[in-house]
Amino acid sequence: NSNNNIIQVPLFDLDGNSLHPYTFGSTVASAGLGAIRCARDGSTFTKSGCGMDKVANYENKPDTMYDGNLYYFDFTAKTLPENTQFLYSVAMLCNDDFGNIITFIFNVNLQFPNSAKANSPEFISVDGAGTITRSRPQANFECKWNERCSFTVYAAMFSNVDPSDLTVMPNAVVEIAQDGPIAVVESSTTADSTINQFATIGQSMLIGGGITALNVTFGRSSKNFSSFDQGDIGLFRVACFRASSASVQAFSGVQIPATSGPVCFKVKVGGHAPNFIAPTPPMDKNLPIEYNQVTPVAVCYNALVTFTIKASDQDSGDLVSINTLDAGADGQSLFAAPYFATKTGNYQGYTTVADVVIEYTFSDSSGVTVDPITRRKLFPNSRVICSIASDSSLFQYLRWVGNTTGNLLSPQKCHGIMFEGPPYFVTSDGIFSTPFNMLQGSRENRTGQLQAWIHKEINFMFYAEDTNLVDTVQIFFLSDPGIPNNAVVGPNICRQRIVGGTTSNCSAAFRNISWIPLPEQAEEGGKFCATVRDSSTYCVPPQSPDPRATIYGWYGEEQCVEVTVVKPNMSWTGNFTPIADAAGNFFFQKRTADVGCRYEILLEAKDESFMEGKDGSRISSPYVLEVKSNGSLPNGTSLTSI
Repeated sequence: NSNNNIIQVPLFDLDGNSLHPYTFGSTVASAGLGAIRCARDGSTFTKSGCGMDKVANYENKPDTMYDGNLYYFDFTAKTLPENTQFLYSVAMLCNDDFGNIITFIFNVNLQFPNSAKANSPEFISVDGAGTITRSRPQANFECKWNERCSFTVYAAMFSNVDPSDLTVMPNAVVEIAQDGPIAVVESSTTADSTINQFATIGQSMLIGGGITALNVTFGRSSKNFSSFDQGDIGLFRVACFRASSASVQAFSGVQIPATSGPVCFKVKVGGHAPNFIAPTPPMDKNLPIEYNQVTPVAVCYNALVTFTIKASDQDSGDLVSINTLDAGADGQSLFAAPYFATKTGNYQGYTTVADVVIEYTFSDSSGVTVDPITRRKLFPNSRVICSIASDSSLFQYLRWVGNTTGNLLSPQKCHGIMFEGPPYFVTSDGIFSTPFNMLQGSRENRTGQLQAWIHKEINFMFYAEDTNLVDTVQIFFLSDPGIPNNAVVGPNICRQRIVGGTTSNCSAAFRNISWIPLPEQAEEGGKFCATVRDSSTYCVPPQSPDPRATIYGWYGEEQCVEVTVVKPNMSWTGNFTPIADAAGNFFFQKRTADVGCRYEILLEAKDESFMEGKDGSRISSPYVLEVKSNGSLPNGTSLTSI
């Protein structure tokens, strides 16, 4: 149009050096058009202004967009050039303070305004099923440097300007051609002979139904355009196309072919981001890594846990670093108090294969809280650590290859640090309580002590919990010493509980015991021993040194309860008591009774057995005494209980 078009070129330098942008050359569309006239910062248009150097100072802030020099292109009083596809193109470069060419050529092709849609070809999108859409095709691609990079450009003419009308003009002849040359370099000493060697353009072909296709392949001509060189990583290559037809339209009174608006395809030559490799969990177990899931890593009770996060890059020479951080939002970190896990290894970007080794010792002295009354244990909160591997693309290729760091990054891989331990028996928790003597120590020292009366029922329970709320707890009785006769053992019953707002259905369980001791069991009493097992299999050796961690679950401690049966402690009392002879036999003294007279003797006995209550009080015996004869009584004699 008659107004000036403004091209703004933002630049920055990672080293904070001053920048020197300048035009590198220009090509006019025909011999009849004068040289390009440029102006800097609103200065007067001059023919020579395009090539003059200008210093621009920029701060070293790669996250900020900086204004580059403004180039103004004057379209006024221009005649139609012989080449009707473009007006002209300009190429730019930039030096830093040290004269290093830090950019590749930046090309600007100035085009005609788009043609009207009526009777003009259009670029279209075609999916894999051949379905067309009247929309501009995908224009930005990234191709790995060692892979083939090709795509197809499609164009057609439609009988109606309505974009929803997909009726193609089947007899229209549409051609697709590269739109304008790439700017050439005027100085032979700085000419880039490979500037036109990064793309091969096929022949425009009618594929039927009025649709024209053009195959485009990017790559190195030295590789027959099958791929790029690794050194091309970070480069951008652009090819622009315009579709034209046999129909004509007027431009400034001149009849020229009807053309589409230009479409430019930009290809970035990509490298390979680092990948995590074995033995990074779960690949240490020959399982595929899944980046969208948190992989659990068990930190086992009373064990030194070590696992390795490892990454490499398939691009030769790229150095790899791994950044592993605690992803928690509570301000704590696995690598600080109260956890103090450590990171060692080659993970700071000095090697082509990086590894970070995580170590943590989990024990009662390191992060475990034990209630001194109930024995209930509290493990540290589970943590999530996330790792990202980075390569050295920015340093390797001196181009902004990846994200805000300029390097290529792996997907983030997160690991859930799960603190795992076996279940344990709990005491002094109201009705849910396991009898204990000492709360810690060996099984013998911890064995609970209870008392029972003969023929009187005693009831108690074994109650156990697991700190891991997702586990299921089961209590099993040991075959040695087994279950005493006349004892009844109840089933394993889960106890639902809420801990920290989390509902757990079966991380706690109990089993009731009911026993009525028989007289013959009074001497030895009864002993009950049980163990507890959860459903966790994370700590099966060698993950944990504890052999009680099995594929069926982790067996916890064993706990026993001894029941002493209180026997009667009987003795004679009153005025008429037996005496012992020399052999230790007891006899009542002889008494004289008159014939025909009634004679009564009061025999008295007592039971001094007792139990000691929890409060230290004495619980009297429930036994009922009865005096019986150990032989036949004389005629006329009877025993009467009172």
